[in-house]
Amino acid sequence: MKVHEGTTKRGTGAETRGVKHEPMTRLFTTIVLGSALGTALGLAGCGSCDGEGAEPEETTTSGAEGQSPAGRFGTVEGIIRLAPGAEVPSYPELRSHIQTQIPESCTPPQLTDRRPVGADAQGGLRGILLQASEFDQDITREPVTHELAIRDCRLTPRFLAAVRGDKIVLTNETDYPFLPTLGQSSLAQAVLYQDSREFPLEQGGIFTMTCSFAAPCARTDLVVVYHPVHTVSTEGGTFRIENFPADEDVRLHGWHPLFQEVSEMVRVGEGETVHVELVIAPSAQAAAQPADEGEAGQEGQEGQEGQEGQEGQEGQEAGHPEDGSELF
Repeated sequence: MKVHEGTTKRGTGAETRGVKHEPMTRLFTTIVLGSALGTALGLAGCGSCDGEGAEPEETTTSGAEGQSPAGRFGTVEGIIRLAPGAEVPSYPELRSHIQTQIPESCTPPQLTDRRPVGADAQGGLRGILLQASEFDQDITREPVTHELAIRDCRLTPRFLAAVRGDKIVLTNETDYPFLPTLGQSSLAQAVLYQDSREFPLEQGGIFTMTCSFAAPCARTDLVVVYHPVHTVSTEGGTFRIENFPADEDVRLHGWHPLFQEVSEMVRVGEGETVHVELVIAPSAQAAAQPADEGEAGQEGQEGQEGQEGQEGQEGQEAGHPEDGSELF
């Protein structure tokens, strides 16, 4: 097996011959933390498609996901890890117009609610997008239905990758009428307990699903792309892409709204399997966040109770609750 060490991409461009799929730097041009992630995705056959700004193993789909027309494919598998010395970043507190607290029947908000990416003891990251670009084959599949749920007043999974033309079916499994929205353009419509709502994915881009006006439901970040050569890392940072274009040099990207993009050129023969290891660091914005306001607030509260210092750190790791309107 071949092993590729990942490196951070530094704004290199892509060739534009044929139907070459463009690199991630053109796909994700602007990331705004703490708000809808507004950006544009540019891929072959799209040009510029405006969009907005996990537990991926919990996502279930129907349809023909991964099924592509006859082509030359290999398999790329591997691990994506957190950069040495880095800490897993969090979203900042959201101080919004939402006034309603989450229902008492739900688990109180925790600091982990703002940390959508999980890391194991070896730094393997769950919830990172892995996607190919700069390849010539035209790879498609039939539309897929992705299932999301509101469980315990929280959207799950917390990160999802889809292809334009797919749809989301959101089911409310909490006994409370939430008002979910996808990005800034969708209308808030109440979803009652055990009811569902469909969201067609007609545009590419980066979107955030949240709940507005009534009680919050945390968030799910959604990336809608234009081809199915992608996956989301699972426990331990492992990933596997079985429809990877063979017999050409292809760029593999690792990305999440809270992280810098990393990429590596990969070549796999038809029917072969290549092992890739990537290392990814928090974005400059995420890394620049002071210990984060939520942690500071929590430690202050613990200090009032005579439990400062080390116990403040332990409280952060244990995810002691704070006010829902700030965490969600």
